[in-house]
Amino acid sequence: MNFNSIFSYDNPMTRFLAKLGKLLWLNFLGLITSLPLFTLGASTCALYYTTLRLVRDEEGYLTREYFHAFRNGFPKASFFFFFIAAVSAVCCTDFFYFGKSELLALRFLAFLIAGFLLFFLFAAVYLLPLTAQFNNTIGGTFRAALGIASQNLHWSFCLLILNVALPLVILFRFLPLIVFGPALPVFLQSYLLNRIFKNCSVNEI
Repeated sequence: MNFNSIFSYDNPMTRFLAKLGKLLWLNFLGLITSLPLFTLGASTCALYYTTLRLVRDEEGYLTREYFHAFRNGFPKASFFFFFIAAVSAVCCTDFFYFGKSELLALRFLAFLIAGFLLFFLFAAVYLLPLTAQFNNTIGGTFRAALGIASQNLHWSFCLLILNVALPLVILFRFLPLIVFGPALPVFLQSYLLNRIFKNCSVNEI
């Protein structure tokens, strides 16, 4: 048995373990930079930036790249994060309020709100990754997210599941995976996002 080949960096198992170690470190960075809640958008954006590079095997010094993305993405990422939270909160409140009404018209309105929220979230899953990957204005990023979501509804649904359902599955079924925190769902999303962005036209971004 050639032990040099087993522990060589070119070995698939070694590369896999190295990525796990990097995810643990990224999770630590993400947690400490998210402690003040107003930095959640910037820390998530920095996670997308580093994991998008990680899945392409283009990462360099993770810590330096993470904080570079954190600083550069802070204004736009913070705006997008709280915008998504605010729209989602308003839509959920209206849905439950109108859904309990005895008036048929208001119940129908509740379903329209639910449909709007679903498509909004389909587009919202791209806002922070686009901010991390491309230099664009807030309006340009919105337009790009809407265009990509409308042309990739199936992938948008998968991304939404990874955003919402996977953390719950980890929390209630695979608790040991919680050591990877938000870095794991973001990392898995990055495989899909790289594929989606690669197929986007320049006009969409």
